[in-house]
Amino acid sequence: MLKGELGDVLWYLTQLCTNLGFSLEEVAEANLTKLFSRQERGMISGEGDER
Repeated sequence: MLKGELGDVLWYLTQLCTNLGFSLEEVAEANLTKLFSRQERGMISGEGDER
């Protein structure tokens, strides 16, 4: 059941990326870059974005 829901989320994300001209790989790479930057600055604590 949860796997099916996650598949739906993935489909919607893929469609959104396609409509915006991004690839899933670009989005994943940008997210990893953001998270590594937060980790290096000691800002990963689960308190929201814009750190």
